[in-house]
Formats: sequence, C-alpha cells, structure tokens
Amino acid sequence: MSTESYILVSNSSASGTGEKCKGAGYNRHNDGLHTVVYAVDAFKGSITIQGTLELYPAESDWVDVISYDFGGDSTESDSTTVYSENFSGNFVWIRAKYTVTDGTIVAVRYNY
Repeated sequence: MSTESYILVSNSSASGTGEKCKGAGYNRHNDGLHTVVYAVDAFKGSITIQGTLELYPAESDWVDVISYDFGGDSTESDSTTVYSENFSGNFVWIRAKYTVTDGTIVAVRYNY
C-alpha cells in the first residue's frame, strides 16, 4: 500500500539531477514497491530513476533502476504524454536524473 508521494522533478526544460527523496527502504517497507509517473510536454530526452541503499550516499552510491527515453528516434514526434511504471527495491533514497533535448518535463512523481 502506498504511504508516501513525492515530486522528483517539476517544470524542467534543462538537463539535471533532482533532489533525493525517501524510498521504501527508508521506512523499512518490506514490499519495496514504487510507482513512478512521468508527465511531459513536447518532450524529447530521457529520464532515469536512480536508487541507493546508503543512508548518506555519495555520488558513486547511486544505481540506475529504470530508464525511459521519450522521442529518442529522430523519426518520432515529440512526446506529450503521461506514463507510469512500477519498480521494486528497498531503496533508502530515490532520485531522477534527466536529459532534456527538447520540450519540458512537467513532473516526475513517485510513491511507495
């Protein structure tokens, strides 16, 4: 059952890495189930969800959990969509790393 909801990225048209947010492992939720929702507008680029098991992570402690490319093929039109997916893991922290080629990330939300 979901207990927490966070916004990882909001209204971004530049590449970057979002702030870390608590994951299921932070509060010792045993199922480790997370759901992430991407909302993008005329967007081309990629969004990668990263997680760590470290309580005080260094940059090298983050691992890629899931990644989604929007409009990666040059023949595709820009993506304007809302897309969701699930992933599992008892990650202490979660964050989003993103590359924006065109358009805007409206929001990346997740809950566990």
